[in-house]
Amino acid sequence: MTATWSVNKKIFLQNAITVKNNQPLMAVVKNNAYHYDLEFAVTQFIHAGIDTFSTTSLREAIQIRQLAPDATIFLMNAVYEFDLVREHQIHMTLPSLTYYYNHKNDLAGIHVHLEFENLLHRSGFKDLNEIKEVLKDHHQNQNAKMIISGLWTHFGYADEFDVSDYNMNVHNGWKLLKHSYLKVISST
Repeated sequence: MTATWSVNKKIFLQNAITVKNNQPLMAVVKNNAYHYDLEFAVTQFIHAGIDTFSTTSLREAIQIRQLAPDATIFLMNAVYEFDLVREHQIHMTLPSLTYYYNHKNDLAGIHVHLEFENLLHRSGFKDLNEIKEVLKDHHQNQNAKMIISGLWTHFGYADEFDVSDYNMNVHNGWKLLKHSYLKVISST
C-alpha cells in the first residue's frame, strides 16, 4: 500500500495566522515550500496576511512572483541571472566581498541584503570591515548601482538555545546590528 500524505488547509492557514500574530513575517518557502507545494503554501500564507517570502531558487522566486505580484521576495542564494532578478523585482543576498566586486555593475537596480557570515561559514561577509568596505565603495560609486535594502544572517543554531554556538551567533548578530544602526544614525 502506498502512503498518502494529506494537509488540512484550514489547520495550515490557522497555524500561519497564529504564528504571524499580527506581526511582519517572512515565510521561508524553499524546496517547494518544504514539500508542502509552493503554490499551496504561498496561497495560504497570503490568506494569512503574509506578503514576504524567501527561497533559495530563482525559479521558485519567479513562481512566487506570479502567485504574489505585490509581495517582497528574497532570494537567499546568490545568482548570476541579473536580468531575471531585475525583471521580477526580486531582492537577493549579497554573499561576499568578492561577489560584490565581480558583479557590482551587474547588480545595478537590484535590491540586495548584505549577508553576515554565521557560525556555519557557508557564505556572507566575514566581518564588519568587509561590510564597511562595500558600503564605502557603494557610496563612492557614481554609476548605476544596487539598492542596499537590508542586512541578514542565518541563525544556524536557532533551535538549540542551550549551546554556546547559539549565544555566540546571537551576540555577533546584535553586535553587527548595533554598530550598523549607530553608523546610520551618525551619518544622517
